[in-house]
Amino acid sequence: MSIQQIMVVEDNENDRFFLQTAFEKEDIQANIIFAVSAEDAIEKFDEISRPLAIITDLNMPGAGGFGLLEHLRSDAALKHVPTIVFSGSANPDDINSSYEHEANAYVMKPDSVEGYKGFVSSFSSFWVEQNRVA
Repeated sequence: MSIQQIMVVEDNENDRFFLQTAFEKEDIQANIIFAVSAEDAIEKFDEISRPLAIITDLNMPGAGGFGLLEHLRSDAALKHVPTIVFSGSANPDDINSSYEHEANAYVMKPDSVEGYKGFVSSFSSFWVEQNRVA
């Protein structure tokens, strides 16, 4: 069995660093693939096998998180990949729109290193260890 892959789409260098550090400490048995925009992620989907899950920011240059969600849900190979919006926005319109674009979860970005560790631990426990996709 090949090792699973998780795609993280995040334009902020600090957020990528905190997530990468938290994933390394959690020792998840998956390759973490980083993309800096929706367009970058779409290009990388052509180069990798279908990811186990996708974590995406909303507010990014280009198509942004909503554009990525639209692409994912229109792509037969990717439409069932669990996609978690990971955003700094507490705006109810962003949250509702994320679910309208068929995100599987909406998580607020934490404001501490410990918060990133907690997010990755919870993500791993549910989306990697317990959740099943075909």
